[in-house]
Amino acid sequence: MADIQTEADVRLLVEAFYQRVAADPMLAPAFLEVTQIEWATHLPRMVQFWEAILLQKQGYRGNPYLKHAMLKQKMPLTPDHFTHWVSVFGATVDALFIGERADFAKQSAAQMGRGLVHNLFGGVKVFTPNL
Repeated sequence: MADIQTEADVRLLVEAFYQRVAADPMLAPAFLEVTQIEWATHLPRMVQFWEAILLQKQGYRGNPYLKHAMLKQKMPLTPDHFTHWVSVFGATVDALFIGERADFAKQSAAQMGRGLVHNLFGGVKVFTPNL
């Protein structure tokens, strides 16, 4: 295994992660039932998002907090959803990559999860992902 180095690596990570999400009993309903996500639109945006974080590539524009706040209005999200999301993301990274950027990807996901939990649930301190 190698580290995350290229746009193709980021695309592989994002696609593998969302395959896991789509099959996950806790996470899939948010994507498949509640938002009925358009994968053809969502996946390229998430590739751009992670390329910005991992490869410092310009191009992503969006507001992840707003998207999750809207989702929280549509379904009973809890901090456990975010903890689980981070765990699934970390497991996906670990299955595909090893190295500094892989570790940074997992740390970044955990930081995002903590931030979203803090902002969506008023600073709840129960966010404990397994990385």
